[in-house]
Amino acid sequence: MQRIVTLLVLTALAAPAGADMEADARPVVETARADTLATNLGRYMLQGRWNELLDEVLYTMAPKGAWDEKHSAWPAARAALAMAIRRESIPRLGADAGRLIHESVSEHYSSLSPDERAQTIAFYQSPGGRAWLDLRQKAVAEAGYGMPYAIEGAPRAEYQRATMAAKKIVRHLPVDQTQAVYDFTNSHLGQQLIGTENNVIADVALNILRSDLDAILIEHGDAITRTVRAEVPEMPAPSSKMHLGTVTMERDRTLQVVVEYHDLYRMAGTYRFTYRRGDVHWAEIAAAAPGIAPGETRFLYRDALGHLSDTP
Repeated sequence: MQRIVTLLVLTALAAPAGADMEADARPVVETARADTLATNLGRYMLQGRWNELLDEVLYTMAPKGAWDEKHSAWPAARAALAMAIRRESIPRLGADAGRLIHESVSEHYSSLSPDERAQTIAFYQSPGGRAWLDLRQKAVAEAGYGMPYAIEGAPRAEYQRATMAAKKIVRHLPVDQTQAVYDFTNSHLGQQLIGTENNVIADVALNILRSDLDAILIEHGDAITRTVRAEVPEMPAPSSKMHLGTVTMERDRTLQVVVEYHDLYRMAGTYRFTYRRGDVHWAEIAAAAPGIAPGETRFLYRDALGHLSDTP
């Protein structure tokens, strides 16, 4: 009974504590435009996963061996897929993805003391601080150009020009404002803020957006596939078979089979199997790739009945 009462008390205290954190952080978060910065930092850091994801999803629409980046329809399909996912991502910043980023930002800014929050607000409201913050926001937005969770309304060249213009303003600040920017950004507080934003908050935002991209495809993958196929009818036909990996015949006719393991649109690893002539399953695998010659590698597929073949 005592444990239940304790849990009820802690539950009752959780909401006010969160509300206090939000109230403490809100003025500095809004002045620093910290939610926007965190989101764009996450988008910038998402680039590696984004490129991997696009390729992995395209291979679910038509398997490896049926096409790759050299196929004539690949660039158009990749562009259509990217835009379809980006369109789905926008509303999610107003839902769980955006909420989780905001909560992380608020948590870290609320950890500043009242005096540190006041110093930060004063800096960002000063002429030099506004110019420096504007440059930082524009540079990060440009770095994340083309990533999900935004659809830019202007060409990348305009974002680059805006960043260069903001950089020019910072470089030509009056001496006193230049000194103020230097003093704050090189102070213990300034270094702490920049380090937290560039590392801790950016990593959290990356993880949130990366997980949310998987969720988008789990929830809307079929609809996205239909959209891409409608826009790019030249794509290869879908296959009912599962792509397993590759089979390679060595000079002594030994078969090396590499099976790919994928987890949520991600290459998670490979398993390698060796079958020497006369081994169990050698004949079965050789029959799946009729006419395979020493030194040759072919893709390997499995149908719903478990039969292997080298055709998608």
